[in-house]
Amino acid sequence: MFQLSRYVEIKLGYIDSEFMVYFAKESSTRRPVQLKISNFHNTHYKQRSLGVEVKILLGLKGIKGIPEIIDYGYTSTSKFYLVSEQTGHNLQQYIDAKKQLGSTTIIYIGQQLLGILERIHALNVYHTNLSPQNISILKNQVYLHGFYLNHLDDREKVLFKDKKFMSKSLNNGCSITFKDDLESLGYLLMHLVDYELNYKSNGNYESNQSKIFFRNYFELLSKLQSINPPPYLHLKKIIYRIITQCLSDENKIKIIQVSKQLVQKQNRNQTNKLSIIKEDDLENIVSKDYVKINAATLFDDKMNSSIELQNQTLEISEEQCQLSEMIQNLHNQSIRARSIASLCQYKQ
Repeated sequence: MFQLSRYVEIKLGYIDSEFMVYFAKESSTRRPVQLKISNFHNTHYKQRSLGVEVKILLGLKGIKGIPEIIDYGYTSTSKFYLVSEQTGHNLQQYIDAKKQLGSTTIIYIGQQLLGILERIHALNVYHTNLSPQNISILKNQVYLHGFYLNHLDDREKVLFKDKKFMSKSLNNGCSITFKDDLESLGYLLMHLVDYELNYKSNGNYESNQSKIFFRNYFELLSKLQSINPPPYLHLKKIIYRIITQCLSDENKIKIIQVSKQLVQKQNRNQTNKLSIIKEDDLENIVSKDYVKINAATLFDDKMNSSIELQNQTLEISEEQCQLSEMIQNLHNQSIRARSIASLCQYKQ
């Protein structure tokens, strides 16, 4: 029976669809432990999920990278629980926290996982679900979790598996082999490489270059025969070469340059982009105090202006007439004056 008093400093680690994970310490030994408690009440829960994982972990006892089981059973509320050694935070938590991994860490993860897979394959055990949430790291040791999925039926596998990291043959309902684990490992490493490149380019990495680099890895897997053991050592060398090329300084510089060009292009497009204002949207743009012009008022204003112009023209014409009349009178007076002067001279 589960006794909560056996553990202290209990902290929630993360929540899975099937269980809740806590980090704690044993009160007697102060040893760090990881506590999984089912989310469901089920007296037959030992036949699936965590109960299946306990059965597999007991069979893999002693393998480096496989969590050691400390205790398991049922709580007072009939929830299945599993206590194992603490194996640190999983990779998904690092990704969610936007922590940088680096090429050395990714290579180390890939090569250690290959070593774990080689040892469990020798016992005819297959994982089939190498997602970031099932991989954890503690003190330079990679741990593999989540063995409960490979004993579920097809309907349950669809509910729990992350298809992004599944092999194509499993999606088609084929039987499980070591090739499924190796293919799933390739998808995991591609995911980590893309994450690292995206981290380096400040979130502007879009081109999925890792597919090009990992092509040789998947071509080699397609040529492997299920009856022969896979060349794990050769695969470790391939992983080292591929990840080194993907995350080389030269390739990172290219990614950063492409990212900068993409950002500049987006900024130019945003600057040059002109939004067309529709007639219906005018009222949302102009202020509420905007006054629309009435056509009749505009016509009256034009007519009044025309009449004023005509009046001004008439006034100017009258002034011109009066001036002409004055000039004509002066001219007539000048003529009469000259005539009188001439008449006076004639009389003399």
